[in-house]
Amino acid sequence: MATPLELHKERKKELSSLYTRMDSDATALQDPTYSLTDKDGKAVRNVLSMCSNRLQMFAAYVEASLGRALETLVVESNNKAVDTGKIEEIANAAWAQIAQKRRKQGRWPINSVLDQFNCRRGSSAMEVAINKVEDENGERLDIIATPWDPRWSTFIMGENEPEQAGREIEMTRDEIESQPLAKAKNFTLSSAKAIQTDIITKDKRLFYIDDKEAFGEDNPYGFVSVAWQEVPVGSMLQDKDIAKYRGESILYVVRDLVDEYNRQLSILNTKSNESITPPMQIEDEGDIEMDGNTYTKVTGQGSLTQVKKQNAIHPVLMPDLRESVIALLNEIKEMLNDSTLKQIALTDIPSGGVSTATLLSILQGQGQIYMPRLGSRGMIKETVTEYIFKMIKALKLTSFTTGSSGNSKTYPIKVLDGQYDISYIYTNASAESTSAQIALAQTYKKLELMPDKIIMKDVLKRDDWEGEYNALLWEKMAKRVPMIGIYREMMAGSFLYKERGDDSILAELKIAEQYLGITAEQMKRGILPQMGNEKPIQVSDNLPALESPQRQALDAKNALATEEINAG
Repeated sequence: MATPLELHKERKKELSSLYTRMDSDATALQDPTYSLTDKDGKAVRNVLSMCSNRLQMFAAYVEASLGRALETLVVESNNKAVDTGKIEEIANAAWAQIAQKRRKQGRWPINSVLDQFNCRRGSSAMEVAINKVEDENGERLDIIATPWDPRWSTFIMGENEPEQAGREIEMTRDEIESQPLAKAKNFTLSSAKAIQTDIITKDKRLFYIDDKEAFGEDNPYGFVSVAWQEVPVGSMLQDKDIAKYRGESILYVVRDLVDEYNRQLSILNTKSNESITPPMQIEDEGDIEMDGNTYTKVTGQGSLTQVKKQNAIHPVLMPDLRESVIALLNEIKEMLNDSTLKQIALTDIPSGGVSTATLLSILQGQGQIYMPRLGSRGMIKETVTEYIFKMIKALKLTSFTTGSSGNSKTYPIKVLDGQYDISYIYTNASAESTSAQIALAQTYKKLELMPDKIIMKDVLKRDDWEGEYNALLWEKMAKRVPMIGIYREMMAGSFLYKERGDDSILAELKIAEQYLGITAEQMKRGILPQMGNEKPIQVSDNLPALESPQRQALDAKNALATEEINAG
């Protein structure tokens, strides 16, 4: 049976064509070079080769635009016993802790790394680990999320999840020896650098140094804690050696165009240079003594050359290719513009928010470059969040503490129980495009050109347009019926008091109850204030605490009094 390292090596061979494509794309985006060659691939002499930086600018614009999208984590469940708000709070606290640790280490933010992987590699991966640590605030969970470069990673998938994940990375002696597990195993490295291969299976976490097993441990979680997500752009076919056409980078439609663009630039540059020092010819009348300096003498600025025959010295007539080169260059430039976006913007993202599933389905126009990569970021973060919760529950704690150092909180483990879905929603961060959408919607509404539902869906491009449309109608109802607003305000005060236990909130709630002549609990049961009633309900100025037995008895008494007033 093959060892985990052997399986990793075999998988690398299977993906060799994909890795070759990734290397080529990385070179084009990081260290582009170009040299004009003939049809046989041989370098052409006396050519001033040029290499455009269009691709580097393109990549920078796309990655920056991805960072402008506003990201929101949402937890949903049909089970009313599941506290989705608290679960969202825990997830955000975990990611805040991860972000703070990476910032202290001087590392890039997680989203920036994932965006670059998705743009330049066409996929992304991330490992999750959790350690229990002690600090000045007591014991807490140290959640570590480590992005894996897909170029140096392998994944062996099972029926529902990975069976094995492996990663190769060059590390210094200090980086290797400072790892918690290496410290625990007293591992030392003799060389200054080495290639470390991390392999995680459902049973083990193994670490190899230069292909030799160095240290490892049992996997306490029973699953491979590495999430991997491929960008759904490229070939979906099942041909042989199709891997290199899947999970395409942002260069997938411009690779050949760029070389041709650089070729035409080099030709144009060379022809322009020739116009400065064009080849010359001289009719041999014996009146000019030819030597190595003749060209400079007769073409130099302010030169005066005596000849027996006028125009005895003149340029060699060559076909002028510049116009045809410029025409072809402009054509290629237009093709590049179409493929790399003339203007990277978020105007295609509905301002109301788009789920990652929706983003992944937008595969037309600008969306082929932009949308699926944002969707892939959300998908991998959803998986990582699920892994974090799964690992926390596997620790079998009664409670746990997580969050950034200044905002950590302790939560009961039972909060994570139940069935719920985790998703990420992305919204437009561009004030300009949002303002334009609103102005257009107002125009349509004023001129009565569209129903409100269609404006919400097609003009404002709200993701949950139907739900928001119904919510707006209900807000209109609240304006028509002032009692709905009063009810909301009383419920908000009651909730704040229970949430914070602030006596000042309770005092204000008592004032409101005295003014309305009814308690918050009565309103919850559907009893309404008798506004303007000649016999207002008298409420004690010393109300017991909310939900207390004394308060319940008082509410019952007030309810009876209300019934008598209504009957009378």
